[in-house]
Amino acid sequence: MRYREFAPSPALAPNVECLWTLSGVAPGAPALDRVFPDGCVELIVHLGEPFLGADLVSQPRALVAGPLTRPMWLAPSRSFETRGVRFRPWGAYAAFGVDVHELADKALPLETLWGREARNFVEAVRRSREALEQALLRRLARQPHPATLRAARLFLQHRGAARVERVAKEVGWTERHLERRFAREIGLSPKAFSRTVRFQQTLAFMHSDGRDDWAGIAWDCGFADQAHLIREFRELAGVTPGRVREEALRLAGQFVQPDRLHRYFAG
Repeated sequence: MRYREFAPSPALAPNVECLWTLSGVAPGAPALDRVFPDGCVELIVHLGEPFLGADLVSQPRALVAGPLTRPMWLAPSRSFETRGVRFRPWGAYAAFGVDVHELADKALPLETLWGREARNFVEAVRRSREALEQALLRRLARQPHPATLRAARLFLQHRGAARVERVAKEVGWTERHLERRFAREIGLSPKAFSRTVRFQQTLAFMHSDGRDDWAGIAWDCGFADQAHLIREFRELAGVTPGRVREEALRLAGQFVQPDRLHRYFAG
């Protein structure tokens, strides 16, 4: 499996974290793997055989994977060549013309959102990365509210440790108004987004620190205690922290590398 990331053009960078490619040949029968929640939306085009979902049914050739509140299970097909766009947590609102909470925990055919233009986009992906970027730029018709951006960046900068009420006060909104704007423009509630960011911080910490002192890691990452860490980890990763360290994580492991997490938290 070969995974590569590419920086977007300056015009896309405010809304797009990276463009990426994934290719390879899977040995033997399809084996389920997982990807972890990170609050981002992915636009995915399968140029080779599509991946299989948890039910081992093929994904659409072009799809949008919404923000996750639980791990998503996938199985690489026998021979795969995939192109993707990873939006920043607020970027999908600009690109798809829907309230982002409608995409949460779903993998929808791109045609459902873009109609006939989805085929033109797939052809642009086939031509070149530059054609992909030009096609994507034409879709960025609106932007989230500046206060939504500021709030999301505060959660990222504080690694999920900032309290929702303090962030709402910081951006000049009530908690309820922040919840409504986040659902529409981020796809998750502020609380769900914050715990997702904290989960990513925990993964980053685990990646750089070989300790098995889960109580200490819980403290360092802002959890109430070790039980809190393990409970949230089960919900977001599907297993305990210790089990994650034992797994190969062929897919999820690609997205918790230090360079990627640096870009993620930098916003």
